[in-house]
Amino acid sequence: MSVEEFDDSTPHKQPNLESFDSEGDLILAIEGRDIRQFLVSSKVLRLASPVFRKLLSPKFREGMQMTESHCPIITLHDDDSECMETMLKVLHYQEEENQMNAEMLARLAVLCDKYDCNRALRPWVFKWFHDCQTIRTAEENGLLLLAAHFFRDEDQFCRLSANAQTQLSLEFGTQWQENDLLKLLPAAAWNDLSDRIEELLQKMTYELQSIEEALRNNQRGYEMDGLVCACCGKTHPIGARKCHSCRNDQLSVKHCTGDYRVAEYFSALRKLELWPSVQPFRICSAETIAMRISRVKTNLRHGCGAGKACPLELEVDFLGRKVNGFLGKVKGLKLYPLQQNNEQYQ
Repeated sequence: MSVEEFDDSTPHKQPNLESFDSEGDLILAIEGRDIRQFLVSSKVLRLASPVFRKLLSPKFREGMQMTESHCPIITLHDDDSECMETMLKVLHYQEEENQMNAEMLARLAVLCDKYDCNRALRPWVFKWFHDCQTIRTAEENGLLLLAAHFFRDEDQFCRLSANAQTQLSLEFGTQWQENDLLKLLPAAAWNDLSDRIEELLQKMTYELQSIEEALRNNQRGYEMDGLVCACCGKTHPIGARKCHSCRNDQLSVKHCTGDYRVAEYFSALRKLELWPSVQPFRICSAETIAMRISRVKTNLRHGCGAGKACPLELEVDFLGRKVNGFLGKVKGLKLYPLQQNNEQYQ
């Protein structure tokens, strides 16, 4: 950070100077990917930010320059100019019309934490999170969680972490590693989120596999529509006299038995890529697994004399309710301690 004096007595008339206060007494120069200068009110900054209040006090060189110069320039080398513009606009009661997105909100939250002005921006934080309700990727989920962490918004952090447990797969960490910004999220949050996701998927895996035992334990048989060929296993309509494929005229009434129900159940799981279960439960989110389970019943192609009382239909219905119950009981995480980024101004 460096300080210099602006020589012109009317700094707001200088070219390339973005003014947030026509009577401002301080210029913030942001040097990053681009260089931008903002004319601001030092009083507004002092009121909104304890960090700026200390920085502009006589204790620091920048504060001393405020009393010695007409309109000093404070150069900030490590700040995001786009986020600084948004923050300064809001603090100076300027209209902020840009549509917020997950990455922008995360970067803005980090900046606001640095200058400790979350309290002044709280009404806007609610609106910004509302603008980002639609989450399309695992990365966006993480960025919004990061924003809630740095904004110290407990409600949003709880909501987003609960959503993450149902919307992210166990491979979310690999996806998050590609974004340097997400590395600012506490390691404990990564670990706890991974543990919660794994626990949820394990519950769903157990219920999915336990259906086999329940089906095998019920060996009651029911007649089914159609006749089956003992040679090729092909099903024919009632009234057929022989199997034209193998010319077998020994057709038997088809029965829904325990073994048949197990076979049809796992056949439906394979069609929906739920079996074998190791791979899908590794790469899919709990919501995706639940959606596939909800479609098992429509993939059974099953009809027997028991109707809706068929053990297979009953067990599949129970599985769907059980899995949806798991999703509905997911609890969010609590905020983690925040490592202060502004110790130099304490």
